[in-house]
Amino acid sequence: MTLTFAPSELKETVKLLEKIKKTKETPYIRIKSTEEGFVFGVSNGMVTMERFVPGDIKGEEDVDFLVNRDVFIGLVKKARGKVITLTKREKTILFTWGEMKVALPYSTEPIKYVEMWEGENSVDLNTESLLKGLNKVAYAAEFGEYNLHFAGVLWDFGPEKLRFVGTDSFRLAYSEIDNNTRLTNVRFLFPIFPLEVLKSVIKETEVDVVKFCFGNNKLYFEIEELSFCVLLRSTRIIEYEGIVFGESNPVCEVELDRGELIYNLNMAEVLSMSSVEGEKAITIEIKDKVRTAVDTVNGTFDNYIEAEITGEYKNDSIGFFPSNILDVLKRADTNKIKMSLENETKAMILQEDGEVYWKAFVMPVRTRKAMV
Repeated sequence: MTLTFAPSELKETVKLLEKIKKTKETPYIRIKSTEEGFVFGVSNGMVTMERFVPGDIKGEEDVDFLVNRDVFIGLVKKARGKVITLTKREKTILFTWGEMKVALPYSTEPIKYVEMWEGENSVDLNTESLLKGLNKVAYAAEFGEYNLHFAGVLWDFGPEKLRFVGTDSFRLAYSEIDNNTRLTNVRFLFPIFPLEVLKSVIKETEVDVVKFCFGNNKLYFEIEELSFCVLLRSTRIIEYEGIVFGESNPVCEVELDRGELIYNLNMAEVLSMSSVEGEKAITIEIKDKVRTAVDTVNGTFDNYIEAEITGEYKNDSIGFFPSNILDVLKRADTNKIKMSLENETKAMILQEDGEVYWKAFVMPVRTRKAMV
């Protein structure tokens, strides 16, 4: 039995599939036949990604086998010629292109493979607004394995808005886009690494709409010829409403140029990061101007920024890591940014009047030295 494919189709397929990192338990690529063609898939125990590939088959037998993914992907990337053929033999798959032939061992043994699940009630998600909402918050999610209930982005489908929340306990970011689906009262924590893969695939395929289903503790997406399934962790959902919509009594509110603040903090970060003890917090004083300062053994930074200011703020006992504020500012789209400050136990709140409603919260830290 022989399978025949166009190299361009396989090259595009493996380029997408290799975005899923392999594990020791799942170092394979799965190839199986369907009524319309073939499906190539990879899985890492949490995520399965499959892509339909058109092709021809000679022989009546259906196929469903596994080969080493690194070897197969490497061969596809380097293959030249008009066609690639896979010929199934008793113990090997003969990978052929042009005059080149490689015999690959294959297996039909079951592996840890998150089986695809497609619910009956899928909805369409607009990718442009979806990516804009996610990009406002994904950076704030926990990227380690220490707090699994923070290691992802919360999706919350409300009656009118689809809300996104990311936090690592030091900062929190919230955004919302219009909920144009029929889904309501649905919320889940989307693990951060599969989410980053999904974002990358959407950007690369440049689709306008993806189909989405939620159920059976799984998320399922269809992106053109590609299927993407994520097994959700059993984690506590972030209770964000009290933080995002809770009562706030800022003592100082500021509107200033985002570019100027980024430039200022980039300079301060150079000194802040020079400390042998790790990043050192900058202190902030606001009166007629916004003053930022940091004092280290390697130098002192003390600078002022023009701004529109309501109220005053000074607290020598706390400060903010410049990297945390810069992470927020890089996700903003407008030239102006709004900053609100309250007291030593409350986060700095950053906002913009942009296309996507967005709030970012940066928690203060204790300083080791008062403002110079």
